[in-house]
Amino acid sequence: MNLDLSAHAEWRREASTLLLRYQVHNPLALPVLLFDRRWDHDLDAVDRDWMEVFLDGGRAVLIRGHLPPPDGVVATEYPIPYGRRLEPGATHITELCLPLPLLEDSLWMSLQRPPMGPDEPREVEVERVDLHLGWCVLRGTEGLPEESREPVELSGERMHRLDGALIAAAQQTAATVIAIGPLPLRRFAGGVA
Repeated sequence: MNLDLSAHAEWRREASTLLLRYQVHNPLALPVLLFDRRWDHDLDAVDRDWMEVFLDGGRAVLIRGHLPPPDGVVATEYPIPYGRRLEPGATHITELCLPLPLLEDSLWMSLQRPPMGPDEPREVEVERVDLHLGWCVLRGTEGLPEESREPVELSGERMHRLDGALIAAAQQTAATVIAIGPLPLRRFAGGVA
């Protein structure tokens, strides 16, 4: 069984922003953790608007969840999302205001993609946006490391901080499609966003 995820997006052309509102409902009998918050060391705060953005064909893929290092990459420290608890039967509504054009960017992109060629278009239009939200069932705290058993309070929200390997093993993804195009997206150029 999966979470119920729905999303609505509104393109505010005059403000060059994309207002993205998504709602996630937990129909399960157990609480779940939503991996849609991440600590930003530059801001010294939780970044509520954080997401990974990829261009895949003619669509933008927005990911809020844990992306482990690619195969062959050893990383001892990298940003890991916090898990917000969603109780059985509960619903969270999240609203994000994203600047346009969307910037294709990901933690590991510079390791996975060669630099763009001089003739490749830097900015493209997408007709569709896919939103992916990482989550996992919280089956109690006994199996969690000691430091993860109790939630921490950050920026007014109670969240669990889990190890990246633990998230990678347990994370599932809820996804929804938002047809709003054409929408501008600036491609990753290789080292420079």
